[in-house]
Amino acid sequence: MIPRKNLLRALRKSASQPVYAGQNFIHRFKSTLSYHLYNGKSYWPETISLFLTYKCNLRCLMCGQWGQNGAFNEFDNALLKQRLALDDIQAIIDDVKFFKPNITLFGGEPMLHPDWIQIVESVKRAGFRCNIVTNGTLLQ
Repeated sequence: MIPRKNLLRALRKSASQPVYAGQNFIHRFKSTLSYHLYNGKSYWPETISLFLTYKCNLRCLMCGQWGQNGAFNEFDNALLKQRLALDDIQAIIDDVKFFKPNITLFGGEPMLHPDWIQIVESVKRAGFRCNIVTNGTLLQ
């Protein structure tokens, strides 16, 4: 369930966030149990990642998206201007409410999405844990 190399970190996190740790343990236990009992079928996902936008305000050399060898360097400009619509994100949240996954927001830079605050509010209103993968330059 938890790889040995991550065990110490998991124990520390459990001590500081016991409710989250308990919920996480139950979810992982159900996932493992369903995999072994139901012919390899998996349990509901623990985390859903939403790629909000391709835009980024930095060009870090080591970045796998916009860096020297980044995947986005070859993308068409029309594709790079696309972003997830607020209505689509709300529909996803409504569809997955019954199993309460963690939601991770990322992209290029998720805080460049014009509706990112409303998205976080919507995720939190649904009772989900919300993670944001950001370069932190837009935090105040």
